[in-house]
Amino acid sequence: MRKLKDPALIDKVIDQLKLTTYKNKKAKHLSLGNQQRLGLAKALLHQPQLLILDEPTNGLDPAGIVEIRTLLRSLTENGASVLISSHLLSEVAQMAHRIGIIHEGKLIKELYAGELEAQLLKKVVIHTKDNGKAIAHLKKSEFDAQIVGDRIYATDERAITSPELITKLLSDADLPPTEIYVNKENLEMYFLRITGK
Repeated sequence: MRKLKDPALIDKVIDQLKLTTYKNKKAKHLSLGNQQRLGLAKALLHQPQLLILDEPTNGLDPAGIVEIRTLLRSLTENGASVLISSHLLSEVAQMAHRIGIIHEGKLIKELYAGELEAQLLKKVVIHTKDNGKAIAHLKKSEFDAQIVGDRIYATDERAITSPELITKLLSDADLPPTEIYVNKENLEMYFLRITGK
């Protein structure tokens, strides 16, 4: 059907997608993960320059996901373009060079993966035994901080890039943090924020 000039490509693609063991098995008897691999094998047979995939890692175990991610990266490194549609945003974030967010049938955001990092919200999350006193000390030292629930959120650049300054400041005031970490938005949280969900 593909009119392949080189039939050896079939064995190459079967091997590439680790389907050699199942070479003589009917597709209907393959597991969901191996059916995914078979679909990808069929798409790769003619060595396309543009590959459009919908949920390419669906049904794969963690090792299979890593293998497919590596394979797709190698295709792009060899000049192919790969367009992936997926609701698994954490997977998209690990694979994509450019990300497009579609909401209600419209492309609402398109950016390079490197640009995404600058748009993700970050905050330092702090907990002490007396958050009221702690936030007073932070504000006195000109940190942009607020209490949310039982945590303090500091959102200014100085806090995010140097949380150790907060630890020192609070420890010196006899209010050592019982918890402090930098929390960064992931692609899923970013999607929810920009789509207003």
